[in-house]
Amino acid sequence: MAVKSEPIKFSLHPVKVELGTVDILEEQNELSKKELNKILSLFGFVSIDDKKSRMVEQIKNIIAALVYYSQ
Repeated sequence: MAVKSEPIKFSLHPVKVELGTVDILEEQNELSKKELNKILSLFGFVSIDDKKSRMVEQIKNIIAALVYYSQ
């Protein structure tokens, strides 16, 4: 919920929100990116900007889902 509502406070529009990810329509400038990261960190989230880290995070989410649903 925080991942969906917090970007709106910065006039950013989340297009897609899933477990561990949010796609935002607009490009962020450095100031809004820092502010958004600061607020999301209060909720225990971190921003992942590079492709390699994003891929690793997606793989971790898939493995976690497989482990959870196999129980």
